[in-house]
Amino acid sequence: MHNQNPSQTSNNINTTARDAVNPDFCETSTATAMTTIKAILIDPFEMTVSEVDYGGEMADIYRLIDADLFTVAGFGEDGDGVYVDDEGLFKATQRFFKLDGYPQPLAGKGLVLGSNDGGESVAPVTTLEAVRASVRWVQPLSQHLWIDSDSGALLTTKELCTY
Repeated sequence: MHNQNPSQTSNNINTTARDAVNPDFCETSTATAMTTIKAILIDPFEMTVSEVDYGGEMADIYRLIDADLFTVAGFGEDGDGVYVDDEGLFKATQRFFKLDGYPQPLAGKGLVLGSNDGGESVAPVTTLEAVRASVRWVQPLSQHLWIDSDSGALLTTKELCTY
């Protein structure tokens, strides 16, 4: 794994305004202390979508998505987001997935979590079954041509991305 200690990367993390104002705050939990949250892990390398335990620490996100930096892509109407590797497009051996409700393919593993009114991470509203139904495994053949890994269908970027 290529993870770094979260305190070593706190100035580069694409998380919340709170962390940008106080980088030392990075080690604190984004979920209620001492709580394990059921999250959903999308793994395009294994082509699986599964439930995982998220302990509420940013270090858990780094570990689960195997990333040094992360960002969150919102999808759907329930306020859930998928945490992905912020440097995923720069990795040579990468896998991708397309999630209904998000306009373009995402690189690397994704961790689906929800958030409460206070901005803390909570279990996602979207169910495991709904995420499984909305994931497509895709790989770029060129800048403008993709292949659906399940069906073998060829898709143009215009067909795949829903802006």
